[in-house]
Amino acid sequence: GVMRKGRFRNLSSSAKKFFAAAFAIRDGFARDLDLPPNSVVSNEDLFRLASKQMTVADLRFSGRIRRELGDKIRSAIANV
Repeated sequence: GVMRKGRFRNLSSSAKKFFAAAFAIRDGFARDLDLPPNSVVSNEDLFRLASKQMTVADLRFSGRIRRELGDKIRSAIANV
């Protein structure tokens, strides 16, 4: 659903590709952790990353995500 919203459609094509790849990475981690995807990385943060309003280093995670796992998620998204 989020990729059918106006906010996604308004992204540049390269930002859309980044968003889609980061979205898939986030969903993979969420499935592995049995958590809602927004509990891993919020849609808002994905949009901010895609539009370069924040960097991967700025990502913060809830207490449910251990520091080492947060680093792994950051690394996976940074390599998109």
